[in-house]
Amino acid sequence: MKSVASESVGESEQEVLVSRAGYLPGKARVTNMTRTVQVFQNAGYQVVGLDAGGEHTLDTYAGGKDPVVIGSEGKGTSGLVRENCDVIMSIPMTAWVESLNASVAAGAVLSEFARQRRAAK
Repeated sequence: MKSVASESVGESEQEVLVSRAGYLPGKARVTNMTRTVQVFQNAGYQVVGLDAGGEHTLDTYAGGKDPVVIGSEGKGTSGLVRENCDVIMSIPMTAWVESLNASVAAGAVLSEFARQRRAAK
């Protein structure tokens, strides 16, 4: 199930949340992302936050099937949500690219995690 914070994307934007071709996952509207992060942690997941100032980069992360928090394009990930994430990661960027929009960042992260899982098999 994909969780969408109620303030992060508009109703129409939620319809394009597709994790892989031909598959539209279930989704839930989340009113408190910090509480949602804690629910995942209590269920045994390590929650990964994506932020430009992250301590780790995608190529150094060796996690499993962890939930990823991607902030809104305008405001990023809130401070309280960022503080509650277990790991804060950033996407390695070239000097001339300042940032990626949220959907591109999500694609890059999910693609890299899938690549790492395939390589580990």
